[in-house]
Amino acid sequence: MLHLLGFSKESTFVLNPLMGIALLLPVYTVLGGWPPTGDRRQVRLLWLLTLPTLVFVALWLAGGIVWSLLLWLQSGDAGYSFGKLVAGVVATFTSSILFVRLATGRVTRRYLRLHAWGTGLCIGLFGAMHFLHFAEGIDGWTAQGAAENQFAHYMKGSEFYPARLPRRIADETTPSLAAHNGKAFALCIGSLRVHEIRVMPYYRWWWSVSYSRNFPFGEGLSTAEQLRRFEELLKKKRRMGWPSSATHQ
Repeated sequence: MLHLLGFSKESTFVLNPLMGIALLLPVYTVLGGWPPTGDRRQVRLLWLLTLPTLVFVALWLAGGIVWSLLLWLQSGDAGYSFGKLVAGVVATFTSSILFVRLATGRVTRRYLRLHAWGTGLCIGLFGAMHFLHFAEGIDGWTAQGAAENQFAHYMKGSEFYPARLPRRIADETTPSLAAHNGKAFALCIGSLRVHEIRVMPYYRWWWSVSYSRNFPFGEGLSTAEQLRRFEELLKKKRRMGWPSSATHQ
């Protein structure tokens, strides 16, 4: 669901101004930029033909995200399904009002400039959101590069395996996975297999992680052995200054 882009850190910076433009532009189209009484401006045919069309496209595309998100926050999945419909109604109404005002000359020069800039920003921000959504699926240029990036993220600041321990990446691609153009890798630290992932092609030039699983204390260890290692970790942390209540958390 595309509205979930709004909850990612990067796309929020794009979503917020996009929501502002998509909500304010229809209001300004109706209420703003009215010339003095009796004063009418002759509008060029190019403005008359292109601007209402571009406004409709911008508000319909961007509004599909904005209204779907707002209705989803208000009414859940039931409201989300009406987002496109509301966006279409708002876009049609706004572009119709804009066309009538342009045709009758009831506009100012500032009115035209703001609509041109607002429409361009709306389309640009919409494209930026789709680009961020696309880029979030890229984990590497190669299969092993995607695996290494994922492993680096997993190991960053790891409490269990300090950076001084030897590490290696093992290719564990099976014939069935290779038949679907996928690859599998495992991260081994010493004799322990601590993380495994699978990567798949992402369009033509990139790779994306499709499956990831970690084993903080090593794969195949018994419950008793994992508990022993966890208790050793707590003792180590207490020696380093952890409060004694940490054992009860």
